[in-house]
Amino acid sequence: MNWLCRYTKVSTSGYYAWRNREQSARSQKNLELVIAIKNIHKGRRRCYGSPRVHLELIDQGHVCGRHRVARLMRAHGIVAERESRYRSNRAREDLYARFENRLLQRSAAARPDEMWVGDYTYLRTPQGWLYLAVVLDLYSRRVIGWSFSRQRTANLPREALRMAMDQRRPLPGTLFHSDQGIEYAAHTFQSLLTAHKLEPSMSRRGNCYDNAHMESFFASLKLEIGGAFRSAADAIAKIRSYILFYNHERRHSSLNYHSPVQYETLVT
Repeated sequence: MNWLCRYTKVSTSGYYAWRNREQSARSQKNLELVIAIKNIHKGRRRCYGSPRVHLELIDQGHVCGRHRVARLMRAHGIVAERESRYRSNRAREDLYARFENRLLQRSAAARPDEMWVGDYTYLRTPQGWLYLAVVLDLYSRRVIGWSFSRQRTANLPREALRMAMDQRRPLPGTLFHSDQGIEYAAHTFQSLLTAHKLEPSMSRRGNCYDNAHMESFFASLKLEIGGAFRSAADAIAKIRSYILFYNHERRHSSLNYHSPVQYETLVT
């Protein structure tokens, strides 16, 4: 003890005087409050924070301030216990665990129909939301399939993929990449990939950059199509017209300023 007193620069007589000194009235009141706080906290399923605990103390006849209660609770580690609002969804984790991001494992596409990407977006119309699903060939950035729907179901991307397969007749092993949308993970969509021997791939969770080409296409479409739609039919007509322009006329800097159709003709 002598060594500790020398180390902390406290006299031994001062230390023993402090140890033997009776607690102050405030210290005794704090001790009394802590015992009451613990009882209230335990009795209220440990879900009360300092504001509610303070009200309970007042109802019990204790004279104390709210900040004093909060300070005592912090000092003694008494906190409100709450269950997490967001719980991990084991079923979702199991569903997506079988999908890898195979697009990251591939180098750039060297020919048409080697790698496809898909996604959907939504557009506001006077009749409500209109959903648009698109399939893009990564080699030429050409839109090879699309579909519209008033509902966001697995049938939306499935019809876009059907159109792409009818137009292109892909060879087995063609990669199809999408985001982690439930519409793309659904059995009805995955069974279509399996039936035509397309290789599924999905982005990492919450990473929009894994499907950047689709994000870029939708950004260009919404920016360049311009103006509000008069109706759902007007939206469909304008988007079809834009896709025709995009494929045949719009010059892409990544394609040496050729359109997707022109770029494909250079290698065929």
